This record gives sequence, C-alpha cells and structure tokens, in this order.
Amino acid sequence: MKGRPKGTKTIKRERRPAEKLFDELSDHGFRRMYRMSRKSFWKLHDVLKPKMPNPKKRKRGKTPNRDISTATRLAMALRYFCGGHPKDIGLTHGVSGTTEVLKSVWYVVDAVNRTSSMNIKFPTSHEDQKKSCKRIQRKVSHWTS
Repeated sequence: MKGRPKGTKTIKRERRPAEKLFDELSDHGFRRMYRMSRKSFWKLHDVLKPKMPNPKKRKRGKTPNRDISTATRLAMALRYFCGGHPKDIGLTHGVSGTTEVLKSVWYVVDAVNRTSSMNIKFPTSHEDQKKSCKRIQRKVSHWTS
C-alpha cells in the first residue's frame, strides 16, 4: 500500500508565508533568527529564486495546504544553517515534519551551487586556507569590537 488509507482526512495546517512571519519580528529579532538583515534576505532571495525548483502540483489535485514559497524555503534553510532543529523550523513555518524543511535546505544549496554570480571557491592549498582564515578573523574582530 502506498500513502495513507483511502478516505483519510487531510490535516489542514496554517502555512505561514515568510512575509507574515517576518512582520512579527523586530529588525534585531530578524537578524538573530536569520543572521542577516531583511534587505540582505530579499537580495539573496532574488538571486536564488530563478535557480530554485518551482513547486510541483500533486497528481491527485491541488496541494491541500498551499505550495511552499521560495521565500519560505529560503527562510527555513537559513534557520537550519543557523542551527535550528527541523521539527521546530517546520512548526514555525507551518510545514509538516522534517521532510519539507530538509528538502528546502537542499533546494537552497543546489540553487547556490548553480548560481554563477555567487562564485563560491574553497581554498585548495594550506596557504590559501590560512589566508582565508585571517580574513575571517579580521571580520570577526571588527564585528565584536
């Protein structure tokens, strides 16, 4: 048997659009939650959105709890990258279980990897790693002073 038994009722969830959740946060709260400003979030969203998959319609009809927006997927992925637990992230964003949260993480990772303007390069030599480490230390000391 695949899926749930025939006739089972769909549990309706309150899918919370990212914008609605963001409205409830102060600027400080937003920065603590997502480790960036609202402006940076939307700029990142604009860069990644074209590379993120479009929601697919279910075979048996429309999605009962609405599709998950790319902004919500990005917000969930950022919370996960900041150390959030998938179940807590799902509850906050009105998404079931951990599956959609973790799918969102991979959608964002794949979008970053496919976005040439992000041009992420990892240091390959030990000397390059030391240089990168020093740059990060300078930034951190600037933020904390």
